[in-house]
Amino acid sequence: MNFVDFLPTSTAHMYRFPVFQATRKPVYIDVSPRIETPWGWLILERSRMGQPHADVLESTMYNKEQHQFLRDKKGDRLQILIDPARLRRSIKKATHESLWSCLKDMKSALIDMYVNAHKKGYLCSIIDEVERSDHSRAENDPRTAAMRTANDDGLGRRFWIVTFSRQWTSFLRGDIATFGDPSDVIALKSGITQAIVRHVMTHKDEPNGGWIVDNLIAAVSGVDAAGNTAGNINIRKQRHKLICDRVGLLKCGFVVDGRRLKKAD
Repeated sequence: MNFVDFLPTSTAHMYRFPVFQATRKPVYIDVSPRIETPWGWLILERSRMGQPHADVLESTMYNKEQHQFLRDKKGDRLQILIDPARLRRSIKKATHESLWSCLKDMKSALIDMYVNAHKKGYLCSIIDEVERSDHSRAENDPRTAAMRTANDDGLGRRFWIVTFSRQWTSFLRGDIATFGDPSDVIALKSGITQAIVRHVMTHKDEPNGGWIVDNLIAAVSGVDAAGNTAGNINIRKQRHKLICDRVGLLKCGFVVDGRRLKKAD
């Protein structure tokens, strides 16, 4: 599948690394410890990115109006034209302000990671810039008539242009692409459940007997073998949140069986 014609919803290492905190209410991280994973290592700086940011990123990729690559001698940058109303429809509780805040956070956070499969390191933000486009959708368009925003100039709601950084564009191109509607994952109740589902969806095969829940919680929370972590976690509390989200889990194709997570039959 040609990356120029088709954009993934997400990629594997985006969620195998704890780039996005496993919570709906992320805290600010000035500089995280170096987190070692089986797939490489990660350090986050100036980051407040959690599962709401992953929601916005996936929805932006999936609901794009158009996309192109800005090419220069330093490398390509992916640029996406997006209707903010489509983002708000796909992320039910989102507001214009919360969407814009997530985009700003993805611009300011610095990701320092090495991906073993790529044999390459990346030091970058996710987003380079966001601007309001001259493109607009007319007010009388039945798809968006009820979704006007403060950016409306009387002619119609303005679209947004999201330009990703060169390094993040390179990371996306070199990674394992995943496709599909992210709405079931976005609808999950808790950030820990979202992070775990996003993580296991990057794996083609289920381990014998399923995934050990406590190991998944540690992995998506940024706890490595040395005990380094990007934030404090309460395994028991997180396990309870996962169990309480069993209806949403089933919609995503998974069930909790004791202390293990398995693919639904």
